[in-house]
Amino acid sequence: MILVDNNLSYRVASILKATYKGIIHVSSVGLDAEDDLVLWAYATNNELSILTKGADFNHIQQLNGFPPKIIWIRSGNVSTKHVVGLLETRQLEIKRFLDDTELGLLEIW
Repeated sequence: MILVDNNLSYRVASILKATYKGIIHVSSVGLDAEDDLVLWAYATNNELSILTKGADFNHIQQLNGFPPKIIWIRSGNVSTKHVVGLLETRQLEIKRFLDDTELGLLEIW
């Protein structure tokens, strides 16, 4: 399952719910106003990976290790449609990453 960070539109989760079972946006669990450490704890406690456009979770992971796993969209300021396209196109790679026990970070450009 994937927790979508607030720096991505809630529409990402709603559009991709058929592609990524269990994908949720932070706003759907009342965490849209919380800081990254709260999101990190929530993801860890609920066995979620984090989808984000920001570097903050990468920094937290460098200090704490994983879980949770981080899927980091590195494309810069792009539209929701572009993000959804990336995640649809890279679906197989993302699912392999999520199943891999050795990797904690996947960067997508």
